[in-house]
Amino acid sequence: MSVVAKQAAAVQQSLEVERIRQHPGQQQVSRAVKVSVPGKHFPQLEAAEQKIDYDGTAVEYAERHKLRLWPRRP
Repeated sequence: MSVVAKQAAAVQQSLEVERIRQHPGQQQVSRAVKVSVPGKHFPQLEAAEQKIDYDGTAVEYAERHKLRLWPRRP
């Protein structure tokens, strides 16, 4: 393990933080990743309910942006 990795592990342990793993959207669905979603993302909930984090599993994925391939210039 490199010195930087050891220092990062020591800092993480001393601050009592949890490492967050992030996966692309399609991988979240195929791996059934469990996610924690803040209640503030749901405006229809009451104020007390918005302060809670909700656990869930990624079940569907839709691409938000479809990039066009531009033709190369000669």
